[in-house]
Amino acid sequence: MGERLLHQGFNTPMLALGSTYMYPNEAAWRTAVKACGQRIADVGLPEELCPYVCTVTGRGNVSKGVQEILELLPHKRVAPEDLPSLMELSGPERTRQIFICETSWQHMVRRRPGVPSDAPAGTEAAADADAAAAPAAAPAFAADDPLASRDEFHEHPERYESVFHQRVAPYTSALFVCHYWEARFPRTLTVKQTQRLHSEGRLRLSGVCDISCDMRGAVEFLTTFTSIERPFYVWDPATDSSHTDGDIMGAPGILYHAVDHLPSECPLEASQHFGHCLMPFVPALARSSPTAPISALGPDLNNDDEDAAAEEAAAAAGSADFLPAPIRGAVVTACGEMAPQFRYILRLRAAHEAAAHKRVARLRRRESFVTLRLRGHLFDSGAINLVLDAVEAVEGASCDLTSVAVGKSGVHESEAKLSLFAGNPGELSHAVRAVVEAARSKSTRVEVTGGDEDDDALPASPSARAPASPEASPAVPDIDFAAAAAAAAAAHPLGPTGGMSLDATTSDDSGIDAMVAASARHHPTPAGGSAARRPAAGSAAASAAPDSAGGLRSSPPKRILLLGAGMMTKPLLRYLLRRPNNTITVCSGIPGEAAALCAGRPRTFPKDLSISANSMEDQPELRALVASHDIAVSLLPAFLHVSVARQCLAEGRHLVTASYVSDEMATLDEEAKARGILLLNEMGVDPGFDHMSAMRMIAAARDAGERIVGFSSSTGGLPAPEAANNPLGYKFSWSPRGALVAARNAALFVADGARVTVPSAHLLATAKPFRAGRGFALEVLPNRDSCKYASKYGLGEDDTVGTDKAPADGIAGLFRGTLRYAGFSRQLLALAALGLLDAEPAGAGTDPILDAAAAAADGSGAAPSLLEWTASKAGTAADADAVVAAACDKADAVLAEAGSTPLTAEQREQIGVMMRFAGLLDASTPVPVLPADKRSAVDTMAALLGPKPSMNYADNERDMVIMQHTVDTVTPSGERRQRNGLMVEYERDGETAMARTVGLTAAIGAQLILDGAIPLRGVRRPVDPEVYEPVLDGLEDEGISMAETVRTLA
Repeated sequence: MGERLLHQGFNTPMLALGSTYMYPNEAAWRTAVKACGQRIADVGLPEELCPYVCTVTGRGNVSKGVQEILELLPHKRVAPEDLPSLMELSGPERTRQIFICETSWQHMVRRRPGVPSDAPAGTEAAADADAAAAPAAAPAFAADDPLASRDEFHEHPERYESVFHQRVAPYTSALFVCHYWEARFPRTLTVKQTQRLHSEGRLRLSGVCDISCDMRGAVEFLTTFTSIERPFYVWDPATDSSHTDGDIMGAPGILYHAVDHLPSECPLEASQHFGHCLMPFVPALARSSPTAPISALGPDLNNDDEDAAAEEAAAAAGSADFLPAPIRGAVVTACGEMAPQFRYILRLRAAHEAAAHKRVARLRRRESFVTLRLRGHLFDSGAINLVLDAVEAVEGASCDLTSVAVGKSGVHESEAKLSLFAGNPGELSHAVRAVVEAARSKSTRVEVTGGDEDDDALPASPSARAPASPEASPAVPDIDFAAAAAAAAAAHPLGPTGGMSLDATTSDDSGIDAMVAASARHHPTPAGGSAARRPAAGSAAASAAPDSAGGLRSSPPKRILLLGAGMMTKPLLRYLLRRPNNTITVCSGIPGEAAALCAGRPRTFPKDLSISANSMEDQPELRALVASHDIAVSLLPAFLHVSVARQCLAEGRHLVTASYVSDEMATLDEEAKARGILLLNEMGVDPGFDHMSAMRMIAAARDAGERIVGFSSSTGGLPAPEAANNPLGYKFSWSPRGALVAARNAALFVADGARVTVPSAHLLATAKPFRAGRGFALEVLPNRDSCKYASKYGLGEDDTVGTDKAPADGIAGLFRGTLRYAGFSRQLLALAALGLLDAEPAGAGTDPILDAAAAAADGSGAAPSLLEWTASKAGTAADADAVVAAACDKADAVLAEAGSTPLTAEQREQIGVMMRFAGLLDASTPVPVLPADKRSAVDTMAALLGPKPSMNYADNERDMVIMQHTVDTVTPSGERRQRNGLMVEYERDGETAMARTVGLTAAIGAQLILDGAIPLRGVRRPVDPEVYEPVLDGLEDEGISMAETVRTLA
């Protein structure tokens, strides 16, 4: 933790502590901890980290051990209900000690509201959803909290919900997870709860030491186990991603320690302790033969009285092979035989191995299916063995154990989900009765819940089955499912997990038959022998309505025309092809590009098609394609969108693009509205996600009654930090020429209530340092005209914002920026100051060196070198040092004109490195010769930089999209607030961050239009809630979202 805090700018006494294994013995590391404590007492901890609250969960030996070490530091114990008061402390009491807070189950959960002690409740998932939706700042430890006994919590955890995120987590600096947890308990801290605390600026948690080590368990963001040599990873709540490789200490998020073999760090003490515990059993182990059969080791462990009596008898008789119960209980196999208490493993293994090969064949034979949940001491009582034996004994029945949650000690129950199959409802009822009898004999509870939620290869329910021929399944009786369901629901209440409980009152066959009829799926096999399949949850087929014949009425096919086949299209195709009724025609002007993209993708059809900006009459093939599809998605260059839009208007088809609305596109608005057509533009990341996330933040501020006084939004498409391996820290993900020309755009924004105009020559000189999170060294450049977004965002009028005509209470700041790594702008400024980014074509003496290079290519004269070209621009001799000095001096002159500080010595050195990297100081390399219409300085620079490997992404390099919004507001009471939003997206699964954020945004917009979910018409941007709300929700489902925080300014 000391090293982590150092990366965040804090020098703490903890920095002097090493890992436990670095000390020779317990005395040494105790001394080190005490020395750290003395330093805390003397100089204190940084004010920003205090009060430093160490929360320890549980009251067992592990918790006591953690607290024993924490008590070596200057400390004060605090009860959970007193945590809020710590925030008011000041002075040495706040900074020169830590605070230890022990929490147990009564501090971490409460009974779900409205649930009496004898009534069932919903599932943990529902409780988690309720908790995530509820205000995170719920009152802590209300006097009337409905708590009950520990026994009731362990018996019925489904009646409880977690409140740790409300009562304890907002005050915790370091969390030590020491309590017992199993899957049926509410999680102590979930991803959504933590993200909400983070977005609200209430997350103080800097580190977690998870000693319980339950993967995705009590703390849901335990995503990977760590090792002693690499004991940490960092989980980022903003992106729900884990940083595990490289130098993670600077990564944003929560430091997580999850080593599940901690005793190995204290080998001497651990060996002594474990050896001491084992010694009483060594004589028995030494006497027992390693070849003795299971039966010779002792009696069954299920009968404690019998076991104790046998132990005494064996001890008296001196039986050589008899093992004490603790050792015998740990024996899994002996002499090739599985111990009785572990024989269920063989059945589990066989069931899982057979499932992959036999599932479809079995489903075709066995057309009735139900899911049972078993709860109790399934394994130590032998109940699971009896249940599996009972199913095997029923002719025509089979089962799969689809999930098992094993209790971790003798006092905790286990839970298993059993998928039960049979040939018809009668056989299924027989199998269920057999399971119930076997389970009751071991005090195991059974619930019948219906089909498996996540299995997409199961028989369909009666209301969605395919028509059957009369002879298809003569053994299936005619059951009135509705009547059976009503009778079963009336007779049998819902169990704790939502199923109908087969309790002791369900003793007669008719009761079980009714419940099976109500919950199971039965499917008479149609002619041909293939059972109908239930569609996967969330798929288009899952929402299809039953037709008049009782089968599924599939949604009508949707035909999508995709124009463009570049890298942005892969995530778009992946998303849209999830719908089985979508078909996509992919068009590209590059021969073979569309075919390569479609290869291996179902329901895609490639088409080589050249598209131009010509009139509609000149492009009949494009018009025919538009007419034969339901929607067009254009990811073509922006200047081609208007031509496509006109075709869409003529044929009555909607259009989605990812580019800015041009003036020409805007002229189509009235016609589109008249024709009932939506031309939805700016559905990418910038523009696109920037608009939508900004509008949501602005709306949230206004909903809170706040007046908006400032807005800024900055975005950058950059290489991930580890891939920024060239002097500029930038890689080309689009046209190299376009990227260089964009650095010469003029800009306009509002600051301190006035407009600020930046001439194109000064743009690179106005870059400012920018902080996004804690892990990036960035700078920001103004991005063109920010004022034209005033009306689009509802922040004023485009032509008056920032002028004396604006309202007195109008917005004082409006800024849109482009993010680059620090140093980018001043390096490019040196090139611009030399004229190397000029776009004017050479010729007529404007650039003699380029003219000479062209002449040399035609055989006239010697080819000039790159150094000669750069020196001619610098006005110096062809000397590398002189050229660099001149470039820096010219850059300083521009900086002075723009009112910026001059170059530092380090920046001058960086400029020289960049110029050498670009080849501009090379005396032996000739100037590249370009076609006459591209013979300009900026084209030449693009030709030099574009092909360089480090200016392009290698296969193993990630890109990054980073975006940050800031909304400054004033509350009705005059309090100043700042709302911040941050999105950082990296390449995932071979899809670049830019491709994901652009492609998925466009895809979600297109699917919403196809579904009829966007009622708007005309030329639109995604600034209306009818668009941005569902699109942002869809992007969040894909893992793309903006983490938001709110803070009060002094």
